[in-house]
This record gives sequence, C-alpha cells and structure tokens, in this order.
Amino acid sequence: MCLHHPRDRRTRTARRLRHARMLVVLESCDRPAQQARRLLAGQLARLGLLPSTDCPERRRADDALLVASELVTNACRHTSGPTRLTSCWYPEDQSFTISVFDPSPDLPRPAPEAERGEHGGYGIHLVERLSDRWCVVSAPGAGGKTVSATVTFPAAPRRSAGRQGGPVGGSGG
Repeated sequence: MCLHHPRDRRTRTARRLRHARMLVVLESCDRPAQQARRLLAGQLARLGLLPSTDCPERRRADDALLVASELVTNACRHTSGPTRLTSCWYPEDQSFTISVFDPSPDLPRPAPEAERGEHGGYGIHLVERLSDRWCVVSAPGAGGKTVSATVTFPAAPRRSAGRQGGPVGGSGG
C-alpha cells in the first residue's frame, strides 16, 4: 500500500486544507476495503467532518465511508491488479468525492434482484442510494476505468459577526 498526500503550499487555503486530497494505491494489502475506510475516516476526521456524536454531518461521513468501501470492494472483487483510491474535499460546495481506478475495462452494473443476497450484489445500489452523484469514466488508452461518487455534507451554520448565539432578530429586551 502506498499513501500520498498531494499538497499545494502556494496559498494559505491550501495549507489549511492540506488533508483535502489523498491518493492511496491498494496493491497487495490485506482487506483493502477496511484499509480504505480507515484511511478515509482519518482524512475526514482531520478535515473536521467526522464528529463523534450522531448528527447530520456524522451520518454523511458514514455514508461516504460506506460508498468508499463498496467502490473498493467492487474493484477488488471483479478485477485484478492495483486499485487506486483518490479522495478530495471541495469546501466551496461541501462535497467529498471518492474515486476508485481499476485496470478492468468492464463497466459496473447493478446486480439483478435475483443475484443479490447474503454474499453481496448490493454495491452499486448502495452507491446510487448514498451518494449525491456517481459516474464511470473509461480510460481506453490506458485501459481500465474510474468509478467516482460524491457525497455532499450539510453546510455549516453561519453566524453573524459579533453574535455568540441566540435567536436572530430577537428583541433587545
């Protein structure tokens, strides 16, 4: 397994969000989906997107981790060769994109209901259900494909300058 944190040190925003991008090559590692979840959970925690209490942000973080796990599982189960996991946080629209590259040109397909069961067949259905959007991009020249899914997080509540809380527009009492 190889872990890379691409960093752009030219701006203060890039330094503040240095954990916004991650690339992992899942090759010859035990339990690649579990490894992917662990690494992404660390990234989400460093970005402040994995609160310890149950709240909308935590539920979306859990959705993102399950989507990543399904994408990695599908790539490892249905292809051979190295799998690359890339993740990126986009603060401008509060979205987290998970992309998985594998060397197979075969496109993912939802399993028919008759093939779903105790041992799988729900992967793409879960990705469709839990992500805000997903897509597949073929790489005909290089071979393989990238499957990407985006999970949007709830926007952080805005506070007006100088106020510590309380109702907006309340009477001055």
